[in-house]
Amino acid sequence: MKKVALGIEINNNAGRGVLGGILKFASGRSQWNIKLLTYPESMTPEMIREAKSNGIDGFIVNHVGDESTAAELKSTPLPVSFVDIDHPLIRRRRRNTAFIGHRNDIVGALGARKFLSLGKFRSFAFVGHSDEPAWSTERQSGYQAELKKCGITAEILTNDLARGLTTLPRPIAVMAAWDYKAIEVMESCHELGLHIPDEVSVIGVDDDPLVCGFTNPSLTSVAPSFERLGYCAAAALDAMMNGRKNRTPNCIL
Repeated sequence: MKKVALGIEINNNAGRGVLGGILKFASGRSQWNIKLLTYPESMTPEMIREAKSNGIDGFIVNHVGDESTAAELKSTPLPVSFVDIDHPLIRRRRRNTAFIGHRNDIVGALGARKFLSLGKFRSFAFVGHSDEPAWSTERQSGYQAELKKCGITAEILTNDLARGLTTLPRPIAVMAAWDYKAIEVMESCHELGLHIPDEVSVIGVDDDPLVCGFTNPSLTSVAPSFERLGYCAAAALDAMMNGRKNRTPNCIL
């Protein structure tokens, strides 16, 4: 039996979906003893350094915590599957490593295709994450590229949402990098007296039922296959723990 540490945040739909995919693999194909670390502070540098001596055979993580934790994850000899992580230090890790992630450009393109299918908009916009992580910029690029095929330029709205929403010709099609940012857009519309969806239509990403079902109106959202990510991460780790060593990372998109 393999002992596996899961550094998975489950306070959002993405983490819960990834965990579900891992458990689906573990219950159906493999005998694992799982140690679940659901908060970044649970996965300390000391815990990672002592993992091998404590009988842990591998890690699956979707968060790296602070820089000292990232450094330990980079240097541990144990196999690690990283899910949707784009940390510069982690990206330098080579042996016994798998990177599993989404084609975030396609996620953005799906949002654009949905709007284009409705065929009623005078302007298009995208609202990204304020910290500009790779997944947000990739979704933005995919959204812009898909619209460009139709000769449409998408405006990029900054934190000054009110200015963008009041100056763009309506009706406006707005895609947000994730559901919580989409909620910010909707709240700004309500404050400005802009009617959703007649004047502004909004699409988010993650399809979090704890978010999308409680907005007014309910939020349309792209649903990435988080469970598939978790399943692939588990399968990659299982292969590494059972002798399939790699000198370069196994990258699965």
